[in-house]
Amino acid sequence: MIQINEIYKSFKDLEVLKGISFDVHEGEIVTVIGPSGSGKSTLLRCINHLEEPQSGSICFDGEEFRYGSMDKKEIWRLRQKSSMVFQNYNLFQHRTVLENITDPLIHVQGMDKQEAEQTALALLEKVGLSEKAPSYPRKLSGGQQQRVGIARAMAVKPKVILFDEPTSSLDPELVKEVLYVIKELADHKQTMIIVTHEMHFARLISDKVLFLDDGKIAEQGSAEEIFDHPQSARLKSFLEVINLDKF
Repeated sequence: MIQINEIYKSFKDLEVLKGISFDVHEGEIVTVIGPSGSGKSTLLRCINHLEEPQSGSICFDGEEFRYGSMDKKEIWRLRQKSSMVFQNYNLFQHRTVLENITDPLIHVQGMDKQEAEQTALALLEKVGLSEKAPSYPRKLSGGQQQRVGIARAMAVKPKVILFDEPTSSLDPELVKEVLYVIKELADHKQTMIIVTHEMHFARLISDKVLFLDDGKIAEQGSAEEIFDHPQSARLKSFLEVINLDKF
């Protein structure tokens, strides 16, 4: 289980996260929705310590990490428990697809090259890109690059994969191929926290949905509770706007 407790994050005078707390059980898919500027991406970056909160803590299976007081070893240990899939892929353009996946296995996890390559090729097969192993990212479509990013995130066998709006940079016709890979992960009970604007997908995949507004969890519940039976006026108005955007 992952327990996130009272995360506060500010950028100078701007308070972005205002006491965020929630639990994620093993194999659970948690999606985070909300308007732009509500703190969704910052929350993911805090979990992975790409941004350091002013206060709060995160607990992985009983091991607690307190923000604001971690040394480099603790930060390293925390980052080994999660991996991130970014909006803009974050692939090394001067490395092949295969090298983008094998490099962290070799240099971070200490795997030998042959084993790392076998692992990477198996993951590329899972995301339907085994034939692209020798290619460079610039030769791939956005959807293909994002699938490589997902394979790289899977490679380190994290406790949780964090997805930061993984389809927001894609053309509409490429969105489905990425969502399909994420759905496959969900079917195999990979623990995930997903920030997304894809409401239909969130409804389909989520065990739990968090609605963030103004740096707080304004409402949370199952997909059915959030999408079919919203309680707060703010969530109702948000969903109405999202629904209007479909037409």
